[in-house]
Amino acid sequence: FFQKYNFLAIPVVDEKNCLLGIITADDVSRAVRQEATEDLIRITGISSDDLSIDAPVSLSVKKRLPWLMFNILLNVIAVSVVAIYQGTIQAVVAIAVLMPIISDMGGNTGFQGLSLVIRGLALGKISVKDFWKIFKRQSLLGLIMGTVLGLEVALLAYLWKWNPYFGLVAGVAMFLNIYIAGIVGVSLPLFLKSIKVDPAIATGPLLTTITDLTGFFITLSLATQMIDLIK
Repeated sequence: FFQKYNFLAIPVVDEKNCLLGIITADDVSRAVRQEATEDLIRITGISSDDLSIDAPVSLSVKKRLPWLMFNILLNVIAVSVVAIYQGTIQAVVAIAVLMPIISDMGGNTGFQGLSLVIRGLALGKISVKDFWKIFKRQSLLGLIMGTVLGLEVALLAYLWKWNPYFGLVAGVAMFLNIYIAGIVGVSLPLFLKSIKVDPAIATGPLLTTITDLTGFFITLSLATQMIDLIK
């Protein structure tokens, strides 16, 4: 409301329109900053009452440890894909070098979109109704960034092994994971918001698992399909 009308202050009145006080733009700005900061901090699984260095150790353990334990379970799901394709890794050991690069880049891309959406939700600039607008914009971004980063990693992989098919696997895997991670990054917090779940708490671990899962699966499945060409 303050941003829309560019007000410096608004009055607060009772039922009889008697002035009780005012709310200033500084008050609103302070509240918005605090809420946005708390949401971004909570992405990592840290609560607002755990931000102080003077917070009791027992409180920090209570607030942080459950999320880390939950993350282990999610990571087990992601690495199970690696176990399924361990034959491919044994046949083409170099593919193991690509996997963390591709999954990590997907995670970075996803967190960029996730952070922007959560900040927009916290500031009231984004709502669930904006999903298709955000989706279309992220799709275009994903195509552009996925293409550029895919070509880069394909060239590096080719120069490493002097095998164009190895470079092709690396490039396509990077492109697909960047695109998917970006879509998931902007869609997940909006979905959680629509089902009344705080996106700031749940999106971080879920996004990490999804980007690792898709990164490993895409890379290993492509390598398996072209294993005779990339050995």
